[in-house]
Amino acid sequence: RYRLLGPWTRADLIIQLSYITSNCFCLIFRVTDITTAGIRAGHLSLINILPLFLGPHLRFIADVLSVSLSKFRLIHRYARLMSFGLVCLHVLAIAVSRTKFALDSTTNISAAVVITSLL
Repeated sequence: RYRLLGPWTRADLIIQLSYITSNCFCLIFRVTDITTAGIRAGHLSLINILPLFLGPHLRFIADVLSVSLSKFRLIHRYARLMSFGLVCLHVLAIAVSRTKFALDSTTNISAAVVITSLL
């Protein structure tokens, strides 16, 4: 029943809004052009996705952080959605700025390997 949009309390709503606000602030603070925003969105996506891979299982990380499993699943869901949105923004910003994507540099080769593995 509440798989995608669960029952939210005021605290959940405030935490989610502050999480979104802090990511948006970090994304747009002193940005001069769309390329810079795209690169920053990619970095923020990596920062947001890092806690999702901290342990072998969600129960382990929830126990380490002394959080209930249902709350940690909620945090996990927020981080996943934020990372996905930032990756989409990163790809759109780089596509719009028409940045050259040559496979001469290590970062572009790494990006091509990641895209291939995701497909």
